Parts: sequence; structure tokens; C-alpha cells
Amino acid sequence: MTRLRVLLPALLLAPGFVAALTSALSADDRAPSLAGSEWGLAREHDASHGGEAFVQFRKDRVMGHGGCNRFSGSYTFDGTRLAIGPLVTTRKACAPAIMSAERAFLGLLRRAATATATHTALVLKDSSGAPLATFRRRDWD
Repeated sequence: MTRLRVLLPALLLAPGFVAALTSALSADDRAPSLAGSEWGLAREHDASHGGEAFVQFRKDRVMGHGGCNRFSGSYTFDGTRLAIGPLVTTRKACAPAIMSAERAFLGLLRRAATATATHTALVLKDSSGAPLATFRRRDWD
């Protein structure tokens, strides 16, 4: 009888434990989200942007700075496939080299077809799988 009293609560809790465990496992299996992350261009891309170009993913919007102007727009991400745009920008004028680098930066965001994200790095690739740019995670400003 004493043994039954000890085992009964464990048996009653077991389905809840299994359900919680299953829920936790399925949550880990979901596609990762970019929402709530901010990424700056990795060093190999920084020179022409003065280190200011970055992209920030919100729940349903993307925004950031291209080196001269701020931008925002829509995006979708399913864990691998990424689509960014259309994008709108402010219309400040900067030095020609910065404007050229910004156009290239915004162009690569628009051409991104897939993304691979880790805790510290984001790699954007075009539709053929060729890398477009590598970003490093930034803290929110």
C-alpha cells in the first residue's frame, strides 16, 4: 500500500511530464527566427561602409542603416528561405563612394534568397547558393 502511494503521484504526473517534454522538443524543432536580432556587416565588408551598415529584424519588418540612409521594409524567413523587400529608404546624400557602397548593400539584401544563422553569424546567399555577405550579431542600440 505504501509503495502504491509513492508511485501513484508519479504515474499521475507522467502524462504531464511527457506532454511538457514533447512540447519542449517540438519547440526546438521549429525553424529559427530572425525576429529580435541585429546584424552588422562582417569586417571583410565593413571598409566601404564605415562600419555603419546593419540590418535589424523585427517580428514582421526589417530595418537598418545602409551607410548613409536608414531603410525599412518587409521580410519573410522560414528557417532557410529569406525574402527581403520591398525596401524604402531615407533620401540623404553622402559622398559618392558611400552612396555606391549603400546601393550595393541594399542590392545584396534584395537578392538574398537563403540565410543561415547561428548565434553569432548570419550568412546571406543568392538563389544559386553563392554567398552574398556575412554579418555578425550586434547588441541592440
